[in-house]
Amino acid sequence: MTIYYNEEGESKDFGPNIDNSIRIAAGYTFTSDPTVQTTTTSAPQSFQDTQIWVRDGKKYVVWQVPGQPFFMRYGTTDEEINQFYSGRRKPPEQTVTDDVWTTSMLFGVSLAELPTDVIVQGSSPFNGFMELMEAAIDARPWLETDEEVRNLWIQGLVEDRDITQEEWGATDWFETQTQEVIDWLVLSKARGIDDENLPADAKTKVAENRLLYSQALRDAGVVNVDAIIDENTGKTFGQWFGDMVTTAEFTETYALFQVKELGEDSTSTKIDSRITDWLTGKGVLAQTRSGYATVQNASYKWLGPLYGMLDSGTQAELAKQYRNAESEEVGNELLNNRFKEIRKTIFPTSLYDENLTYEDIATPWRNFTFTKLGERMSETSPVFLEILMANDATKAAELTLIYGANNDNVQVLDSITDAAAESLGVSSTGVLRGVPT
Repeated sequence: MTIYYNEEGESKDFGPNIDNSIRIAAGYTFTSDPTVQTTTTSAPQSFQDTQIWVRDGKKYVVWQVPGQPFFMRYGTTDEEINQFYSGRRKPPEQTVTDDVWTTSMLFGVSLAELPTDVIVQGSSPFNGFMELMEAAIDARPWLETDEEVRNLWIQGLVEDRDITQEEWGATDWFETQTQEVIDWLVLSKARGIDDENLPADAKTKVAENRLLYSQALRDAGVVNVDAIIDENTGKTFGQWFGDMVTTAEFTETYALFQVKELGEDSTSTKIDSRITDWLTGKGVLAQTRSGYATVQNASYKWLGPLYGMLDSGTQAELAKQYRNAESEEVGNELLNNRFKEIRKTIFPTSLYDENLTYEDIATPWRNFTFTKLGERMSETSPVFLEILMANDATKAAELTLIYGANNDNVQVLDSITDAAAESLGVSSTGVLRGVPT
């Protein structure tokens, strides 16, 4: 016996093999008497909030996305609608305007794609939606501005599944993002960085970067990275900084540049505004290595890579003098005068004007040797230092030729081979070029 009811509460036994289309056409769509009031619970809010749209002869069950100015819709049939609303108040069908239609997104072609608890128990497809959405946007700000990607993310949330890499790859957004952003999206399966369901590999990456960049900041001289905390999230500055790298808001190269700047001076104009915004109202970074980079850069400028690398004691003493100077200008003048005197002992004024820095001296000889070799000569090489000390083009050409031959430089070996062939009256095409002779 298979009993169905119509809207008036009349029942009829259709038997087990009845054609459902005949039953539905006759108006018997309920599995229980709709006129009988139950004393259990009212229809779930999720069903009360649904709409049924009709467009171009097709029907859709529709929800408005919480907190968002758009709708999600699932294609459906009369049979699915009757099963979905069986024993529940069904909203009237409506034809929507073009303006309303364009604010909707097709999430599925059948109600069967919805999670079981939504279909059977009437649960909301948006349970915890706002909290998850806020966490996701915090980790990936582009979700807030890119409608196509946001809709795909919502679809995965509603259908309780992971969006595939192929689905992400089909979006316009995918074509404009860096590989780091895409890699994190795939690794995290588009979940927020603090999501308890974050995949294990993504959790490992988060933990590693939080430790790595907290330590990098300490090594740079920022002593209180663990003491400044966001009370809302419980994250320290070091952990937040690591998360910025994890989610590809900062590339690794850019992050290391920021670490260096923060170790020097957290008020520097080179500090990223997102860092200063995060620190506002939470605390001020304290540095123990302020001036170190300025000292080292000045040393390189005047003395070059061979003589410019300072030992830790010298660097610390000069950084202290720089910090204690009356002003930044006075501090820079102190460093320049100190390194200028050292430069004159290495490259005497009989060869170069006293006001020339190592950069001024080396630049023309860098270009000279590059022309001869087709590549840069190592500036820590004794040969390059000898060229600078000679300050003579003929001597420099001789030294460069020897350097190239000893280091199997292809351009030099080719020139030697060609010269040897020419002296013997042999065409250069008749000898093997580019190898030592």
